[in-house]
Amino acid sequence: MVYDSPLPPERPASDFHWPSLLQLIVSLGGSLLALLVTVVLAASAVTNPGSMGLSMLILAWASGLVSGLLFLSVYYAFRRLRGRPAAARPDRGRFVLASAFMLLWPLLAAGAQALYSSSLAGWLLPPVLLAGVGIPILWYLEFGRRGLPVARPQRTWGLFAFTAIFSLPLIMVVELLAIAIILTGLGLWLQANPSVALELQALLERLSTLPEMGPDALLELFGPLATQPVVIYGLLFVIAVLAPLVEETFKPLGMFLLGGKKLNPAQGLWAGMVCGASFALLETLGTLSSAAEAGPLFVLAGRFGTGLLHIVTAGLTGWGLASVWSGGSYLKLLGSYAAALSIHAAWNVFGLLWGFSPLAVQVAGGVTLSDPLLRALSAISLPALVLLAVFNLIILWRFNRSLRPAAEPAEEEVEPDHPVPTAP
Repeated sequence: MVYDSPLPPERPASDFHWPSLLQLIVSLGGSLLALLVTVVLAASAVTNPGSMGLSMLILAWASGLVSGLLFLSVYYAFRRLRGRPAAARPDRGRFVLASAFMLLWPLLAAGAQALYSSSLAGWLLPPVLLAGVGIPILWYLEFGRRGLPVARPQRTWGLFAFTAIFSLPLIMVVELLAIAIILTGLGLWLQANPSVALELQALLERLSTLPEMGPDALLELFGPLATQPVVIYGLLFVIAVLAPLVEETFKPLGMFLLGGKKLNPAQGLWAGMVCGASFALLETLGTLSSAAEAGPLFVLAGRFGTGLLHIVTAGLTGWGLASVWSGGSYLKLLGSYAAALSIHAAWNVFGLLWGFSPLAVQVAGGVTLSDPLLRALSAISLPALVLLAVFNLIILWRFNRSLRPAAEPAEEEVEPDHPVPTAP
């Protein structure tokens, strides 16, 4: 029989949920730190007029958004500690709502560009930019989880917080260490090639006398150095091998805290997507300050497909991990991880070559890409990026369709908000 009670029963001391306490403490610390950064940046923006002040103001808004999102993790962990965990809510109209917002994205991007040179830029540009960044990421998430059972809000926001506070800084540290090793090797190579070292020194001296340069001037300045195959192939190694390897290894790190939950593949896909979305959002927010220099439309368009990339690749790895944890073959994990690395590497390669695409034809001074393969790939870089974005959407669609029939909500997911005591 069931006994109704206006209040949940007292939880036994042995039933105290220590992971929720840890989640609350860590998330609260991260939220307060982001809030402190918001205040410091906002105060600095007041004393720095012009583009510098606008950049600081944009970053202040971004930091404030991160603080608020981390506080959601605090809120749901607190509810769990009080014995009132928030239950997973059915997916009712979320994708439709996200699609309606997505239809507004072109207007937001155009509005951000119009506000860029307006006297209202300081007041309206930052929130418009944040909306322009967040809406595509929200749509990708909802597109990938349509009809699938989702985790409790505490799990979702806990994964977001873990990625923001632990995974992202760890990725940055590992990548910086790897770059330091590469720069050391570059220094040894320059010692063996004094002519290139002198050319690089002259380039740095010219840069020090030109604080502001347009894209054409930068192309003319860096063109001779960038046309050397060793330089471009070195960059390709960093972004096509090193960056994907580090990021795809550590992005879904928070999922290992859920390994004991026996996630099914559908839940693993969603957990990985959340980790990827957290990484993509924070990475993009960190680049928004460049909107004060390069222009909002350029920044928003350039990051439009990056969120999809990180969500898809982390989702693939998350699906592979959950498949293994639920008794599947390790080949699924290896295959999904290899696919994530390959997709990420291809995106980074064509993204870099798109930046060098003006050198695929002759420019001022006769500078051009000397390597025929690089010249050919640079010429097709933009359509290749578009095709990769479409391919990523197809991956999400296919996984969503294949996982729907087999997706079963875990028993832990369907507990009510207010536990009701039962007796035989």
